[in-house]
Amino acid sequence: MSEAVRKILHIVKRGVFLFTIALATFSVMAVVFIMTKPSGKLLTVGFRGFDKIGENIYVDEDYHASDSEVEQLVGEALERVESFFDGLNSNPTIILSDDYDTLREFGLEEQPAITITFTMLNKSYIVVAPNGFDEDIIAHELTHAEFHSLADEIDPYPIWFDEGLATQNDYRPEYDYQQWLYLTDSGKKVPPLYEIDSYEEFYSADDMERHFNYVVAKHEVEEWMNSAGREGLLELVRRVSAGESFTAVYYEMRY
Repeated sequence: MSEAVRKILHIVKRGVFLFTIALATFSVMAVVFIMTKPSGKLLTVGFRGFDKIGENIYVDEDYHASDSEVEQLVGEALERVESFFDGLNSNPTIILSDDYDTLREFGLEEQPAITITFTMLNKSYIVVAPNGFDEDIIAHELTHAEFHSLADEIDPYPIWFDEGLATQNDYRPEYDYQQWLYLTDSGKKVPPLYEIDSYEEFYSADDMERHFNYVVAKHEVEEWMNSAGREGLLELVRRVSAGESFTAVYYEMRY
């Protein structure tokens, strides 16, 4: 065997060795991700002992509601959201459990959240705590999922708009117009929206302040939707995705 051939074989063997090491490292990292990270557990929920109902609903064992009750409630919430958007683009995975240890593994903190929606790779995962099993609450989260599916990225949109849109399909009286009238003194005490446009500001640790923010956001977006309509919402998404400023487009359509 010539020296040149030996050198080539050495290079090939070294390359194979390095590739094997890299592959093993990647495999270990993937296992760690799946086993320890909420996002990894969301992606692999189908392998975690949950009962599957229909195409994309996963229910933990001994869940307090029957499969038929789950199907009915989620179906009614989906119909509400489909009517609002005049169709559905999203196909979120819904995970329900009564066990808070399990819910925390999927990224849901015990308080104050009763549901949470994660979006990864344009796919949404809705995690529902026991007290989140409610048509209004599920419709709220499904609206998040649909909006996130329509938007290329959610970062350009302020939190108040995302939550204000979701509450359009959330009919709980604590967020209704009468609450807005009472809490804002008939509109005299509405804060500037820039004061509630970040995650930290909107999701205040103070329950009353956080409730107030939801009420303000719902009323603001409802007024905007009355002016812009569904087509205006889709135009907003198209233009923001094309690089225009959310604020500029939003207020152009507001009046």
